[in-house]
Amino acid sequence: MTKMANLDLATEFDAHEVANYRSLLDELAEAELDVVNLDCSNMRFIDSSGIGAIVYLYKRLNRRNSQLTLSGVSGQPLKLMTMLRVNQTIPFIEQAA
Repeated sequence: MTKMANLDLATEFDAHEVANYRSLLDELAEAELDVVNLDCSNMRFIDSSGIGAIVYLYKRLNRRNSQLTLSGVSGQPLKLMTMLRVNQTIPFIEQAA
């Protein structure tokens, strides 16, 4: 059975919000999970701090043979993540399972 966690991200995932999410992201990175999904459906803005936090979580999970997925990515976050090719490394899914 697949062990999965889903985390809803803030409307604006910037440096301030990343600091608020840091302990949650650390817990997810250390948990015995197969898949972690970050639900971006409410996110309207992301900056380099938000991208960095997502990529850092991906690297930590990857080292543990766990997978990170992003769901509901649209608007400015989709444009920035596509420009930075995040979508070529981290799978984007339609919605969380």
